Amino acid sequence: MEVRRIGRLVPVDNEGYVVRDVDAANIRPPWDAPLSAVVEACLERWGGNVHGIYVRGSVPRGLAVEGVSDIDCYALVRGRQFEIDTAWIEAKCHALDARFTFQTGVEIVPFSLEATRASPPPHPMYRFVQFSLATNCVCIHGEDLSAKLPRFRPGPEIAVRALNFPSELRQTVERLGSAPDAAETRRLCAGMMKRILRTGFELVMEREQAYTRDLYFCYEAFARHYPDREREMRRALELAVAPSGDPREVLAFVSEAGIWLLEQIAEAFPDPRPGSA
Repeated sequence: MEVRRIGRLVPVDNEGYVVRDVDAANIRPPWDAPLSAVVEACLERWGGNVHGIYVRGSVPRGLAVEGVSDIDCYALVRGRQFEIDTAWIEAKCHALDARFTFQTGVEIVPFSLEATRASPPPHPMYRFVQFSLATNCVCIHGEDLSAKLPRFRPGPEIAVRALNFPSELRQTVERLGSAPDAAETRRLCAGMMKRILRTGFELVMEREQAYTRDLYFCYEAFARHYPDREREMRRALELAVAPSGDPREVLAFVSEAGIWLLEQIAEAFPDPRPGSA
C-alpha cells in the first residue's frame, strides 16, 4: 500500500494552547452507522451508568478514508475504573469489524467519569483523556464535557505514548518472540509502528508547537529534528501502512528502534510519569 500524506498538524492558538480540531458535521455516512452500533452496545452493557460516548480521530476531523481509517471511541462511565465491566468489549469490537468492513478496526475504551473530571486527575492517563476530549473528540451520546475541561499546550503533560511506550515495547517483543503466525505478526507490526511514530512525535511536539496523531505528519515532524534517524522513522511509516508478516524482521526493527526511543524518552521526560505533578 502506498504511503500517503494524510492528515495535518493541529496548531496552537495565540496563547499557545492546542486548538479544537473536530466537528460533528464531519460524521457522515458510512461512518455514522458503526457509531450508532457502538452507542447501542455501550448502553446495552452499561445502561444508565453511561455519561457520554465520544468518537475521536480521523472520523470527527473529516479525514477518514475507507479501507484505511479505524473508529476510536471513548465512553465515560460512572464508577471507579476497575469496576467497569470490560469483558465484553473485545468480542463486540470483532463483531462490529465483521459487520462494517469498510473500516479497519473498532475500538471502545471506557474511562471513569469521576476520574476524568477530577482536578488534578489521579493519573497522567486521565490528563491525556481530558486533552483528547477537549481537542480531538465529538460527543455522540450523552453530556459533552469538552467545554468544561482545561486547555493544553504541546509538551510533557500530553505525552501519553511516552508514558506507555516501555510497557508496550516489552509486550510486543515478548509476543513477537513467541513466533506468531503471519496475520498476528502483521497486526503487532502495524500497532507497534504507529506507537513508534507517535512516540517520536511526542519527543518534538513542544519544539513544533503543534500536535498530531497522523502518522505521516508524525514522521515528517520527527525527521525535522532527528535527520540522522529519518530513514528508520520512514521505515516505521512504511511498515505501519504495509505491515510485515515476518516476526524476525519486525522483532529486529522494533528492538533497535525501541531501545533508541527508550533512551530518548528517559532524557526528554526524566519523570517516569510524563505530566505528573
